Amino acid sequence: MKYSRPLILLAVVSFALLTTACHKKSVVTSKVVASVNGQPISQTDFDSYLQLNQIQQPVSDQAKKLILNQMINLMLLSQDAIKQKLDQKPDVRFLMEQQRENILARATVRQFLTENPVSDADVKARYNEELAKTNKYEYRARHILVKSKAEAQRIIAELQHGANFAALAKKDSIDLQSARAGGELGWFNQTSMIPAFFDAVTKMKKGEISTEPVKTQYGYHVVQLEDVRPYNFPPYDNMKDRIRALVQQDRIKQLIGQLKSKAKINLGS
Repeated sequence: MKYSRPLILLAVVSFALLTTACHKKSVVTSKVVASVNGQPISQTDFDSYLQLNQIQQPVSDQAKKLILNQMINLMLLSQDAIKQKLDQKPDVRFLMEQQRENILARATVRQFLTENPVSDADVKARYNEELAKTNKYEYRARHILVKSKAEAQRIIAELQHGANFAALAKKDSIDLQSARAGGELGWFNQTSMIPAFFDAVTKMKKGEISTEPVKTQYGYHVVQLEDVRPYNFPPYDNMKDRIRALVQQDRIKQLIGQLKSKAKINLGS
């Protein structure tokens, strides 16, 4: 409930771009660093590949050779695919179009965020909003998770007659990770627990065992609240990057909403 990436994997990200480039010779506006069957790879292409794969410059000579060899290998495979007319197969055409749409969508988002930057004041205001709506306490609890309400009610009845919570958790809980610890979930706050479970816990008293099963998407929980303490919301400096991303996500959702409101969208029956 509660990388450095190897160079070989970087090839996947750029495959669609290189495949598209092989359909016709691109206009080379910078130094050619390699060519494959007459298809040039320019310094601009190389630099774009580094940027696309988030490879920080400067790059060592050895790394440059490895990266350039990747680009050459990709171009060879792409050229061979076109030679075999694999690009005309329906499934391949679909994947290529999907890649094209993804690239264009990212370009739109990047342009939108550049034209509508999130200011420090925006981030601070959102931080204060999150702080205000976050529960001021965190909780420590155990739980026993089962599939049916009847099973949860049976466990509650056993606990009311003196059964040991930890022992029942180890025996009956389908949450195997917490079951091994007698149902122990440790300390959690509003941001790290599913709402239905958290809301139920906030209504309990310290030491209390739930008298009714708590239903979530995972099943039915029998809960024992062990302790409560004030929650120290992370300071602004620790949260500002995450908050900025949240504000950006909200703005992107608004952009999509605006586009949808102006679009003609027909859903098949």
